[in-house]
Amino acid sequence: MARPRVLAALLLGCACVVNQVTAIDLSHRHTLSGMHSMTGMETSGVAGEPEIRWGTNTTHIEVELAYPTLGWLALGISPNGGMDQSDVLFGYVDDATREVIVQDRYIVATDMSRVNPKLDSQQDWAMVSGSQNKSHTTIRAVRKLRTCDPEDRPFGTGTLKMIYSYNPNDPPTKEGRPQKHTERGSAAINFLQPPSKSDNQATEPIVQWVNATIGDYILNGDKTEYICRLIKLPNFPQKLHAITTYPVIDPRTEEFVHHIVVFTCMNPLPATADTSGPFECGEKNNGQAKAMSMCSTMVGLWTVGGQPSHYPPEAGLPFTQDLSGTYFLIQMHYNNPLGKKGLSDNSGLAYSLTDKLRKYDVGTLATGIVNVDPIFTIPPNLDEFRMTAQCSDKCTSSLPTPINIFGVNIHMHTRGRVAVGRHFRGNKELEPFVNNRNYDFNYQTTADFTPSRTFLPGDRIVTECTFTTKTDDKIIYGGENTDNEMCFLFFYYYPKSPRQMFCITDYTVSGYMQAVGFPYSKIMALKVEKKESETVFQALDRLYEKRHRDVKIQQFLSEEIFPQLQAHTDGINWTASSVRKIEDFYRSSHYKTCGSTPDSPPFIEPLTDWSDYQCGGLRPPNTGDDDVPVLPTTSQQQTTNGVTPRDHAAQSFFFALLGLGICQVFL
Repeated sequence: MARPRVLAALLLGCACVVNQVTAIDLSHRHTLSGMHSMTGMETSGVAGEPEIRWGTNTTHIEVELAYPTLGWLALGISPNGGMDQSDVLFGYVDDATREVIVQDRYIVATDMSRVNPKLDSQQDWAMVSGSQNKSHTTIRAVRKLRTCDPEDRPFGTGTLKMIYSYNPNDPPTKEGRPQKHTERGSAAINFLQPPSKSDNQATEPIVQWVNATIGDYILNGDKTEYICRLIKLPNFPQKLHAITTYPVIDPRTEEFVHHIVVFTCMNPLPATADTSGPFECGEKNNGQAKAMSMCSTMVGLWTVGGQPSHYPPEAGLPFTQDLSGTYFLIQMHYNNPLGKKGLSDNSGLAYSLTDKLRKYDVGTLATGIVNVDPIFTIPPNLDEFRMTAQCSDKCTSSLPTPINIFGVNIHMHTRGRVAVGRHFRGNKELEPFVNNRNYDFNYQTTADFTPSRTFLPGDRIVTECTFTTKTDDKIIYGGENTDNEMCFLFFYYYPKSPRQMFCITDYTVSGYMQAVGFPYSKIMALKVEKKESETVFQALDRLYEKRHRDVKIQQFLSEEIFPQLQAHTDGINWTASSVRKIEDFYRSSHYKTCGSTPDSPPFIEPLTDWSDYQCGGLRPPNTGDDDVPVLPTTSQQQTTNGVTPRDHAAQSFFFALLGLGICQVFL
């Protein structure tokens, strides 16, 4: 009588799996290269590299792991790239029974010698299939994007820090602690990024190519390098459309090229600009700092694992006659952990151009904070510090027609953690354009919208950037250098506006001085030329507003004003009160809009996405009193907060105070 019961149980178990598992197309693929061997050598060679494939729908993710092992394998979501508190998919094919084992585990690691990948009490991964050949084990499993399990981490928008490992042997027991990995590594992956649409691939004839490559740069052996080059564009006898952007990755240095960014530059560049070859990026390169500050509109981005980028079938990036002889700026990031030197690289991006013009031109709308100087101040030793910028309705009302936004790039530097682009129409908030709770400077990607999003004249965009300085003991200022910080969103849209859209916030120097408590006696002692009936604050703001257009004003600010401001702020003893005061300044209306007009946006709260915890009364982790939730730190938000997928409507927010910014539209 026992055999029918066993059969019934097996049938019931199969029925449960069928109910939970739906066929999801595995439309994404990522090779997990650069494994760290326990022998200290780095694994190389395609045949020896593990690979993952995955696909998602509105509620579930399905993952297939194919690793070069005949033992156990694992893939985990990590809070910071380490093992502790990681949520792990663990699996293997039992050597004795050929049973496919899929498990949900959670790692507790007090140090490297005490790592416990324990079984979750709630098993959320369901096995789809598994197999093993002479060299590889393949495991396929499915799980909800958000399980409401305190020991699971959500698959949300933005880049997740992943860990992966394997061992050539099966674990000693099914329920027990497996033996230590022999190979391990980490990666950053955006699981909810839509795949490149094959139906967007161009059919028009290609008549010209524009290659933006670094020009045979020789790696110097540093573990991290940021190298730039100014590239002169060819002549364009007629208007052409770029319809696809292709990564050009030099096979000699493929393992070191981490990301590539291309910007357009204003014309003309300063006479001091060096266009002869590659140079070190950032303000430390004084000879090139001015030229780099004039190259701010992003027109291309590639990161590790990226594919060609196809513009929508109805639109193309215009290359017109007036671009002839102007410049692109290419920025290369090299990740060289073994310090190899002497290798030559000529990677970059290539633009395919056609003379069969599409219906619309593609434009770029830049939002964010334009203060890339000491007015952009992040105090040290903070888990999180939020800055806010407004793309005002007073600026976007000048758009001649509605536009269609089809993609957005985030640009912060290494301390950026969260980036949000919120969309308002009058008093109504629409779905955010972007809500990346896991930003990683080393893994920048483009968020694509399919279908595109409609943006009307008079709509408003609120940009929120959150930074962490918990490992810094000095102030972080705004600047081009990766040691400084920035806060920008670059939106790609069509049809292109006849005006170049820099819808950005420019905070006033007078408001900043008040926020940081700069002594009034020192303000009055500044050698500022005032107009009749103008106060010293008004004069400072007038000069500061013109800094991008007047070299003498730039020199005056750099030599007379900024050094005194930095000397003052560097001496501040940052308390909770002083931090709140300057953070409130970046939530205030101390800015100009559309060049010189004050803005008065409606009051809104900052976006704090707790949708992952709206699960039958489940409370967020690390809260205080049962009735009074305590907002998590930035690091907690990274590891636990997510956002509903782009086609999922439900969102829930807790709110705190938000401030205001500006926009400018430059002709």
